[in-house]
Parts: sequence; structure tokens; C-alpha cells
Amino acid sequence: MSDSEEENFQAELPEWAQIQRKTFTRWCNQQLKPRSLEIEDLQVGLKDGVNLINLVELLTQHASPTRYTKKPRIKMQMMENIGIGLKILTDDGIKLVNIGNSDIYEGNMKLILGLIWTLILHYQISMEFEGGKGDGGSAKKQLQDWATDLIKNLPDGKSVRNFTTDWNDGVALCCMVEAVAPGLCPEYNSLDPNDKLENARLGLERAEQGLGVPKIIEAEDLVNPNIDELSVLTYVSLLKNATPTIDLVPSDPFKIKIYGPGTETAWVNTPTQFFIDTTGAGYGKLDVEIKDCQGNSVPMELWKKDNETKVQYTPKIPGPHRFNVTYNKNEVPNGKFTVKVLAPTDSSKIVLSGDGLEKAFVNKPTHFFVDAAEAGVGDLSVTIVGPGGKIPVDTVFDEDSMKYTVHYTPDKAGPVLITVKYAGNEVDGCPFHVDVVDDVDPLKIKILTKGLESPVVGKEMKFAVCTVGAGNGDLKVTVVGDDGHPLKVTIGDIDPDNKEVKFTPEHPGKHRVSVTWSGQPVPDGDIDLEVKKPLDLLACIVSDVNTNPLVGTPTHFSVDCSKVGSDDLKVEILDSNGAPLEVTIDNLGSGRFTASYTAQSVDPLKVHVKIEDNHIPSSPTTVHPIDPSKIIVTVDSDKDWKVGEQVELAVDITGAGPGQLGINLSAPPGSGTDCHAKEVSPGHMTVVFTPSSSGDHIVNLTYSDNNVPATPVVIKVVPRADVKAVIVSGDGIREGQVGKTAVFTIDASAAGPGDLDVKVRGPKNPIDVTPVEIGDGLYEVSYTPSEEGSHIIAVKYADQHVPGSAFRPQIAKASSADDVVAYGKGLEGGIPGTDNEFYVDTTKAGDGDLKITIEGPDGTSPAPEVTKITEHHYKVVYPVPKEGDYNVNITWNDIHIHKSPFNLNARTPFNPSSVLATGPGLMHGIVGKLSLFEVDCRAAGNGPLNINVEDDDHNLIPVKVSETQPNCYDVSFVPTTPLPHFVTVNYNDFNIKGSPFKVNVMARPEKDINLGGEGKIRVYYSTTTSSEKIRHNCRFLQSLLERKKVHLREDFEPWIPIDIGMDREERNRIFEKAGVRKTPMLFIDDQYVGDYDDVVELDEIGELDRLLSYCALKYRNLKTVEEARKADEILRRQMEAELEQ
Repeated sequence: MSDSEEENFQAELPEWAQIQRKTFTRWCNQQLKPRSLEIEDLQVGLKDGVNLINLVELLTQHASPTRYTKKPRIKMQMMENIGIGLKILTDDGIKLVNIGNSDIYEGNMKLILGLIWTLILHYQISMEFEGGKGDGGSAKKQLQDWATDLIKNLPDGKSVRNFTTDWNDGVALCCMVEAVAPGLCPEYNSLDPNDKLENARLGLERAEQGLGVPKIIEAEDLVNPNIDELSVLTYVSLLKNATPTIDLVPSDPFKIKIYGPGTETAWVNTPTQFFIDTTGAGYGKLDVEIKDCQGNSVPMELWKKDNETKVQYTPKIPGPHRFNVTYNKNEVPNGKFTVKVLAPTDSSKIVLSGDGLEKAFVNKPTHFFVDAAEAGVGDLSVTIVGPGGKIPVDTVFDEDSMKYTVHYTPDKAGPVLITVKYAGNEVDGCPFHVDVVDDVDPLKIKILTKGLESPVVGKEMKFAVCTVGAGNGDLKVTVVGDDGHPLKVTIGDIDPDNKEVKFTPEHPGKHRVSVTWSGQPVPDGDIDLEVKKPLDLLACIVSDVNTNPLVGTPTHFSVDCSKVGSDDLKVEILDSNGAPLEVTIDNLGSGRFTASYTAQSVDPLKVHVKIEDNHIPSSPTTVHPIDPSKIIVTVDSDKDWKVGEQVELAVDITGAGPGQLGINLSAPPGSGTDCHAKEVSPGHMTVVFTPSSSGDHIVNLTYSDNNVPATPVVIKVVPRADVKAVIVSGDGIREGQVGKTAVFTIDASAAGPGDLDVKVRGPKNPIDVTPVEIGDGLYEVSYTPSEEGSHIIAVKYADQHVPGSAFRPQIAKASSADDVVAYGKGLEGGIPGTDNEFYVDTTKAGDGDLKITIEGPDGTSPAPEVTKITEHHYKVVYPVPKEGDYNVNITWNDIHIHKSPFNLNARTPFNPSSVLATGPGLMHGIVGKLSLFEVDCRAAGNGPLNINVEDDDHNLIPVKVSETQPNCYDVSFVPTTPLPHFVTVNYNDFNIKGSPFKVNVMARPEKDINLGGEGKIRVYYSTTTSSEKIRHNCRFLQSLLERKKVHLREDFEPWIPIDIGMDREERNRIFEKAGVRKTPMLFIDDQYVGDYDDVVELDEIGELDRLLSYCALKYRNLKTVEEARKADEILRRQMEAELEQ
């Protein structure tokens, strides 16, 4: 990842990284639960190192080997904590790559996520598959294989090929939960993959409820197509050894019970409920389907509580509603039932229909229907009165459809009145008037219209009429044209029950055929015909037909039917399999049309043009589509072709369909190049031309006048090479030594383009060589001869020998310099200001001349001192005056020995632990008073010194650093608040030992108290105390100082009792100086260091030894206490004056 990409990654995490960040955070919190710790955000949650140490302690099951700051306040404490956490991991065998303290402190999310994945892979995934810490890559592969094999039986034969998008629909997760704990998610094979979010939530909840697997990944993240593989693998690894935490019951749909009012009766627009009890049925998917009487789905709502599901639906139309309840797609007892849906009573919603309301025949039963489906529940009353009085009524009710059938039989001809009441109210339209006639039933008449198709002027038309069951009646047929004149109609008997009707249209236009029986209309008795003129199919003109249409491009042609006699045009285009293509026909008016279609492949097409389903004479016709995009042109376009060299382009037209190939060559002026094509084999062509001048030659191809997308092709033509301009030079073409690499160069920069061929052969065997281009047309060739004698070097350029070729170098025997051995530290590195030495052994080299030269930095040449120890052994010493790179050249008989020249680097070694910081300014301070300490880096090597001071509120304090001598510094600062101050000393980017130093700062007293202890070590104690703890602290402090031989030092004063022989005023001055009243009290250089606990803490971090060393140094430099005080006062005043300036 580049620096800019890294910045973008930190500024705005990509979506996959945001998901990984959340998943890894939850994983960390799951590990930290035993210690009641929680990380809100990985980017800052590990910054102080405390959470990191707790996390790695829990994972490694090893406590931190060193004390750490549990409530760090400053950066250096946090950085040290992070370092402790990382060290625990490395000690446990974790290999950390490219991550350090500062990366975690600064919140580098890329590296933090990588660290957490390393922990997951090592302590979770590897543990699961290898029983211990093993190869993370192998464990990850085993986890992938285990999961893929476990869920291989996905619905519809699907399989999981990755651990990202294949998990988006949630089905794979549910399948895995069921595979780990059979019976926990048995409905996985009935899930709808489109319900991704619900499926994912189901799988995560079941895993948490039944397996105790925490939801370290969210359902919304799992269905995200940008989810990363590591997040999914982390969650899946938790399922590896998960075991059921509840008793699982096999899925049993026969345990399901359905009950409630909504299973029997419902009302339109009224919410209705029923309940489904799944107790004992195990886990599964409950599906409920409701269809109304029209087959439409009815919406519903489901509420689940424990094992009971409430179903609520609101019917919209009356009539029977059918219900189907399944569990895991299996039928349940009484799961299919029908509910009667009723409408509110409303007689205005009654619908009456049927022949019995229109006409009737004497003594013939008839009926009509009363539809109350939308009228609600009510009583039906029907009264029928005819010429002979009231007529009996028989009513039949269909409860499912809420429809009544009313039967009656008239006994006399004449008018009949029918009155219908529902729920006591007359139905709209009452009373209904029905005419009853004698026993002639025109409804029994059937008209057979075969023979009336496609009526044409002058063509006899005929049809049949069947009178079976119609009684004795009179058949009458009239045919009237749109001019109002009737046509002659003849009616004949086919047999006693069938009549044949004939007529012949005389004019084009609309005609109506009317049939009556005894003056009454019959079913379908009015027939409308459109009589047309006879068709002239020869007059149909098809034009603009493209016999080679382009595949994928709309193709148009025109059809003119204006003189045919009909514009009933039909165009059908079929492919070779008989499948139709989509055809669009635009009517331009006056019998003219434009047809459009798009060929999908180069298969031939048949175009059918019909008028009134009659083919025109030219129909069908065949067209052959072409697809120039399928043409493949092959040529080495990157090659530099030469003038006069024949250029060939291979053209493959096998997939383009039948067409004509066209060629257009654009050549430089004066080329005069002939370009033509020839067929190599069916569907394969070769375009050939021979350029006569240099420059770009551009080949464009067309196919049946359509551009070929694979062109233009640019052929770069260059002049022929001038082999005489090639120059071969170097020792390698004249001489060499066996086993030594010989080198020569070939300069073809002025020869023009051409291929270089170099061959080298010894007296017996050839030598493989490969020219290496080191510049524009400039090559270097190297070879290593293995036999002595004359060798042959043949150099060809553009298939021609260059001047001087073949060359015959003479190869001499191998030099004995290879047998000279040089060894010693002086050939590996050095320290500035010291001498380097090494040794040379010429035992196996025979006689010869040894020469040694040294090349130092900046062109210096240190002189070596060569001492002959024995006849064949030499000792070489040379000075290393400064840092930098050195070359040691060792030759034998003017030939470099093995590895000569030796390259080495001299630099000052760096050791931050050797930096010494001492002085009272690292112990205590007073607000507004100058605090001083020294830093000695002379033993640590060269490096930058950085010093930072801040108080307990993180306010930075100005610091002055002065170099008193090379790598020795005086440091001063003035505390500003009576709070602890922290001094960070960093050398060459490393904290020195003890840094950061805690400085106790007291408020500035009204007057400066001098106890006269400059340059001395004093301990004040109480002899009369009754506190066992204080007496204990005194004994242990004495023991501590004696172990450090302090009691034997010249600058140590015997222990001073604070309660015997000391007046109150003096005692109060000591307490005021220290700022506390707690004994024993240690003072160094007249500055309060602390009580016993403080001294022990200073000793643990090495600070006590530095303070004691500082005091000894000051005591030696200042012979008396008075001199020390005066010198210190002068120094303080100088520093204060400089700071004030």
C-alpha cells in the first residue's frame, strides 16, 4: 500500500475494513469479559496499553513478567505498556511483522486489524484445528475445508465457494447451525434467499440461543456484499467446537395445534385472529398462506411469543377463504381449512341475473340467480305473480358462494311480475317484468358460423342453423350491407333439424347477418362481417431488404400493400431453429409499412411476408446476417518490420457470417505498396503487403462495406540495419582466464534496428551467453571460460556478421589468486577512532605479489601496515579515522582475490542504556525555581537527544538544553504548578533507563530554605516514635543504603535524629523543606528525595543509583560544602537569567 493509499485508509476506512473493525472489536470484548473490561473502538481502545496487556494475558494465560502502569497519564507510560503487551506475545512465539508501539499508540487501523487477526488465527483458529499453536495458514485452510464440507448440502444444489458473498443470503449460516446442532435450525432448506437480513438474524439468534455463540458479527454486516473473509472466518471458527446449551427436540409438525375464532368465521374489513401453538414441535419455519375466494393472497401479521404465534388478517371481500399452514414446508394437522367471510347486510349489494328475469315459456321451468356475496347475512323473499295468479317458487341456497337459485314454471302466457326482498328490503329494480310466451324456445337455436370466414365480393357464403329443441318456429335470416340494401338469401333443409343458409356479397364493406326464430332473437343471432375485395398479392412490393444485416443492429425494410386490396399485413422472421425474432411494424398509412428487426447471430434467417395469412409471391426469402466484430485479425503489431520484408496479417472470418472482405492500406508517401488478400482455408484469409519505405502502415478492413472493429492495425516499418556500424570492444574479445568472467560490449546504436545474435565456443564446448542491453542500442556480454586455449566469438546483427567477427580470444590458465584467503573483523566493519586488523593466508596460492590498498570515505586512503607473521601469513592493520564506507582491495599478482574488494561500514555503536541522567531536577522541584540535571551520552554513541517536560495536567514546560562538551548536556526547566512533573529523556528515538522521571514539585515557599546539605547525603529519623511501621521503614532504609556502601562514603553524614538535640524551629525548617512530616526522610544534595517508599521506588527504576552518583561527583568537584553551595548558586542565577531573557 502506497503512502497516499495508507493515508486514505486511515482517514476513511473502506466498507470491508469498517465491518472487520466492528467484528474484531466484539471478539476482543468477548475475550476481556472475565476481567469486566470493554473496548469501544479498537483505534483508541489499545492506546494506553492496559487493554492490550489484559487481552494478551488472557490469551497466552501468562501474567505480565514486568510491572506496568495501570493508570498511565503520559505518552511514554502508554508506549511502555504497549511494549510490554507486544513482548508477551513475542515471548509466546508470535511473530509480529511491521507493527510497533507507535503504530498502536497512533491508532494505525491497518496494522491494528492485522495484529488482532494474528491473535484470532493463533489463539482461536489454530487451537481449534491443531490442539495448540501451529501454522496459522494451515489452520485457516483447515477451517475453510471444514466449513465447506459441513454445509455441502445447501438447498437447490448450491455450494459455498468463498467466505464473503456466498454467505450474504444467510442460508449458509443457518445450514451450518443445523449441521453443528441438528434440530436447532431445521428450516434452513426452506428459507427464501431473497430474505437475506431475516435469514442472517435467524442463524445468529439460533447460534446464540442454542450454542452460546456470541454475535460478534451483525446480520446487517453479514448480508453486505463488501464483507471481508476474515470477519466471516472469525465467526465461523466459534462454531467449530460449539455444543448445544439447550435440549433440542426433533422437528415434529404433528405436535402443532391451531385454534381461535379466526379459523371458522370472519367479516369483511374486520381484523380477525387465530393462534398456532408449536410446543414440542422443535425449531422450524412456520408458513401461513391465506387465499380469498378469487385466489388472491390476503395480507397478515404474525406475532410470536414463546411457542405461540398469533395470526391476524383482515378480509377485504366476502366468500370462502382458504388457509394453508406448514412447518418446515411440511403439512400440519388441520393445517388446511376454509373460513366463511361474511359482508355486512346491505340489500343494495344484491345482484340478480339469469334468463328467468328476461323471458319465459309456458309450462317450461326457468330460473334466475340472487347473488348475496357482498350483501351480508339476511332472509330472501321472492314473490312471482302471473296472469293466472301467484306462481310457486323453489329457492336453492349455496352457502359457500352466498348465491341463491330461484326456480319457477309459468302456467299461462302473458306478463309476469317478480318481486325480490332481502332482509325485508326490496332489491333495486323490483318489480321485474317478464313476458311469458308459448312453447317456442329460440334459446335452443345454434348457429354454426363455419363458412363465414374471410368474406370476399362474389364469393358464395354459407352457414348452418340447428333447431333441435327449439320447437315449431319460423326461421328468418336477413343480410344487409352498409348501403342499407338487403341481399338475396336462400334457406334450405339439410335434414329436419338443420338448415343451410346461402348468400353472395356484391359490394365490399360491412354486412350484418340477423337470425330470428318465430320473430324472437336467438343466441349469437347478429353476425357482423367485413366483406373485402379480392386480394392482388402480386401488387405487394417489398423493398430495401438488406441480405446481409448486421448482428445487433436494427435492420429495416419497406412493404407497400396499397394496391393489394388489404392492409392486413403480417411479417414473421424465423431463425434456423424455427424460433421467431421480435419484429416491429410501423404503419405509415395508405397501406404502407416499415418492418424492423435485429439479428442476434450470423445464422441465416427466413423472412415471411403475408397478407391476410397469404404468402406474397416472394415470401419466404432468406437473409444472411454478418457480424464484423467476430473477425479476428492477428499480427505482431509490436514488431519492428523492415523495409522489403513481407508483412502478413491473419484474418479469421469463420464467426462473421458470409460477406465480402475489403482492404484499405494507408502507407507513407512514396511507398507504392500493393496490398491484397488470399484465402488460406475456408474462413481464413491472409492480408499480404511488402513495404517499400519506412514509417507507419495502417491497415483498415471492411466486411460487406462495414468497418471491422479489430482494425485499424498499425504496422511499424523501419529501415534495414547497417551492420557495418556495429562496434565490438572490450578485453573479452581478446583474452581471458579460466574461471574468470570476461566482458565485452557491442555498440549497435548507429546501426538501426536489428536482432543481435552472439555465440561463444571454447576448444571443446560451447558457452551460453545472453547479451544485456545497458543503453539505447548498447549491449554488454559476459562469459566465464572453463577451458584454456583459443575461443571463438561470433557476433551477428540482422543475420549478418559484424566487422571483425568471428573474434578469437586467448584464454589463459586460472589465476592462483583464488587460493588466497583473507579473514578477520577488519573486513566486516569498524568503529571510528580505532584501528582495524585482519589476516591474509597465501599458503595455497604459491609464489606471488601481495598488494593491499584501503579506500576510505570522502576519497581518503588510510595507509595499511602489513606485517609478515610467517612465510605465508600476514597481519594487516589500518586506521579508521571517521564514519563511512571503506573498500579493502587485496590483489595477488595484480589479480583480486576472492570477494575483493571487501566493502565495510564503520559507525559508532549506539547503546541507549549507557545514557546517564543525574541531578536534583529529576527528583524534586519548587514552583518558579530553576530545576537542573545533567545528561551524559558519551558512552552511548552518536544520536539526537530529545527532552520533554510536562506537568500532571499535560501542560508542556519549556526546557533549555546546553552541550557542555561533546555528548554531555546541562538541562534546566522551571516548574509552573505544584503538581507532579514528568521528564522524558529520549536518545536516538529510545527512552533511556528510568524515563519518564517523576519529579515532585512543591509550592514555592515564602523563603528559600538552606539546610546546609549541598553535596551530602542525609537521613533524618525519629528515635521516639511508637509506630512499628516507621521503625520497620528505618531498619530497611538503613539496610538498603548499607548494601550500596553509602555509610562508607565521604559525602554521607550519620543518621540525624529529628527529635533529640534539635530545636523545634530547625525541625520545622526540615519539614517545610520536605513538604511532608513523614520519617525517615532522605536528602541528597540538600534536596528532599522522599520517604522509605519513595526511595524503594527510585531504586527499582535505577534512579537512586544515578542520584547517589551525581552527589558523589558534586562532592568531589566541590571540596567543601560552602564551595558547592556557591557554585550551585552562581549556576542557578545564570540559568534563571538566561531563561528570563
